[in-house]
Amino acid sequence: MAERKFTDAEVIAAGEQLLAGGRKVNGWALRTTLGGGRPETLLSVWQRHHTGVPGGAIPTRPLPEEATAIIETAVAKQTKAMQDALAGALDLVAAAARKEVVLELEQARQEISRLEAEQDDASAVLEGLEADQERSQQQMDGLANELQLKDSQLSAMAEENASLAERHAEAEGQAQLARDQLAESQAELSLALAQKASAEAASAEHQRSASAAEERLADTQVELREMRNRLAIARSEADSAAGQIQEMERTRAQDLEILTALRVENRALGDKLARADAGREAAERYLERVQKDSGARIAALERQLAKAASKPAPRGTGKAPRVTSPAAGE
Repeated sequence: MAERKFTDAEVIAAGEQLLAGGRKVNGWALRTTLGGGRPETLLSVWQRHHTGVPGGAIPTRPLPEEATAIIETAVAKQTKAMQDALAGALDLVAAAARKEVVLELEQARQEISRLEAEQDDASAVLEGLEADQERSQQQMDGLANELQLKDSQLSAMAEENASLAERHAEAEGQAQLARDQLAESQAELSLALAQKASAEAASAEHQRSASAAEERLADTQVELREMRNRLAIARSEADSAAGQIQEMERTRAQDLEILTALRVENRALGDKLARADAGREAAERYLERVQKDSGARIAALERQLAKAASKPAPRGTGKAPRVTSPAAGE
């Protein structure tokens, strides 16, 4: 293969580049930097430029062809080894990147599964709270209906008590009337007894009058006993109604306490339900954020893999990487 020809300017630029990098300028360093050329020819061009001597003023001693061939073979082998090492390194990097992507994908799937399980648990708790709230509402409705029924019963008993009070007042009035009649009868009896005592020897007419007065007195006493019995019955009914009213008032107070407790419990359930909703919304937001972050990281890793896969490997005939040759003196 014919050696590539380089201009003096290219050789001088390569030498300046080596000096700028802190390296020693020799024929093999120039060949490595340029990617070809005979080392002694390249060094001759650089020496002419560096010393200012006209072309050909500094004699150079070329290497034997066998040594040059051995050196070129060694350089080619070293270049091939470096290319193989670079390809292996790229494969290792790609494998590590794929492994990391798979690991992160698995972690993301596990995190998503965990969040879905938490969301299912939150949904179950929410359904339980809603069921508890519905049962509490049903209990409150039942107690409210029962309380309304008892209020109606209490109103009916209050009306009945008022009726009993009216009947009691009426019985009291009748009893007072009976007492007045009894007093009047007793007065008449006393008068009749006085008349009988003063006129024992009165006529048969007086005896009939006395007998009639006694009969009237007996009838009045019978009526008075009946009115007393009616008064006792009315008082007993009034006492019973008063007891029933007190019992219903105690029951109504207990029902009011139960209803108040149920309302407090319902408010507590409402607060739990609101906290469960807030927790579920936070879990959903966290899941969405994790999914976005995982998607972004996966996309970035895929771009890195694509970039590593699309990077061209160095060719043996092109510009080779900078290699320090054993013959460079470095």
